Amino acid sequence: MELPHVLLRTNTKDIFTYQDGYDKVTNADLLGLLNLGRETLRSLEAELEKRQIEVKDDLSNAVTECIGKFQKTLANLQILGRLDEKASQLVVAAVNALKLRPSNRDSSVYRTFLTDILRCCCRGFVVLCAASIGKQRVVTMNNDDRTRLVHYLKTHKSIFECPLLDILATTYHVPDYSSEVDTLECDRPPRRRYEKGRTAVNEVLEAAVVAETTAKIPTHRGKNKR
Repeated sequence: MELPHVLLRTNTKDIFTYQDGYDKVTNADLLGLLNLGRETLRSLEAELEKRQIEVKDDLSNAVTECIGKFQKTLANLQILGRLDEKASQLVVAAVNALKLRPSNRDSSVYRTFLTDILRCCCRGFVVLCAASIGKQRVVTMNNDDRTRLVHYLKTHKSIFECPLLDILATTYHVPDYSSEVDTLECDRPPRRRYEKGRTAVNEVLEAAVVAETTAKIPTHRGKNKR
């Protein structure tokens, strides 16, 4: 067995690794392991910081700060079982951003980010992102950082998954990607209307077409019939 190594143990399953899978592990034990894993991660990060050891993970400061805010939101949520007033307002704003057509660039950028989170992760992660970082931080990040943040959440979902997030997603009516969010249709710009931009040239051309068409229509008079 390669070292270092992490071994897991529950009431219903003896010593095993995460690579072995979680057969025979009860839901309660699974949640317990998840909480222990998060506590272990925070402990390791704190010790690394204490020893002033730099962890190179190719993440920018902007992305790292967002991850820290996610962890803080989760910690508060597990203690209080709810969001504070500011976080609640940010989630409501995010739900509106997903459901309404964006009116400017910032709204469009934020909606695209939330849609990516919804598609790549889940509804609960929309709550996590909105409550933790809100619109302003998202739109001030560059596109590469937003992409890296989505990728990080997608590849580290197990760290942030929490039943309370899913409950809050239902409470705040976060839409489901497949049924209520269609970026192609919703974001498609409206067709231009040319009626309001008619000019004298338009009228002359249309009149010429009508005249030409009329001239080609044969006329029939009763007296000339054979």
